[in-house]
Amino acid sequence: MEDIMTVKEIAEYLKLNPATIYKLARSGEIPAAKVASEWRFPKELVDDWLVERAGGKQSAKRKMGREGKTANERRE
Repeated sequence: MEDIMTVKEIAEYLKLNPATIYKLARSGEIPAAKVASEWRFPKELVDDWLVERAGGKQSAKRKMGREGKTANERRE
């Protein structure tokens, strides 16, 4: 796949209906840009968005305490 994806490509990649992709793009929920009346999706940003939505960044934050230390570091 290319670095910049179309609605059809991103729908196949995420295994979603193209109508869902249009809805996410219009609402600004997924990284996208309209170019000459066509939606385009930067693959790297979509990958980051997907990891964040799946809890990737939240999981890392959950492991850290308020002081920015893991549970094991706080015990020491």
